[in-house]
Amino acid sequence: EISQRIAAGVNAAAASASNATEILFPTPHHLRRRIAEVENDIRKLNGRTDLLPLPPLPPKVYPLADVPDDQLDAAGLKEKRKQRLQKANEEYRRKLDEKKKRKKEKEEAKIAKMDAEFAEDPEKHIADLHARRNTLLE
Repeated sequence: EISQRIAAGVNAAAASASNATEILFPTPHHLRRRIAEVENDIRKLNGRTDLLPLPPLPPKVYPLADVPDDQLDAAGLKEKRKQRLQKANEEYRRKLDEKKKRKKEKEEAKIAKMDAEFAEDPEKHIADLHARRNTLLE
């Protein structure tokens, strides 16, 4: 909501001055009130970066993962083990994120299906829900 209000203020400022003042702010009082709202929103957002889109991170590179062990010294072997662990952890987190995303999409599809069934025939949908409930209670 806050970011939308700020975006609306930015969009209004980008419009031509005469049209924006006449259409969006019929009186100077409305303009001053809108400026105060935007300033208040900025104060609320001060230091909060969680609402801003983050740029994508570059893919991590693990250069020692493919180097044979006999070509590395003790420090290189230690770093290679560390990189392999980091790579495995990153892959595990990625798979977990994908699994969560699939689960969320499945839930959304299920809800959409139920909404469509309800919109199609509300009485039949409610009767089906009661039948399922009674089956569970038995």
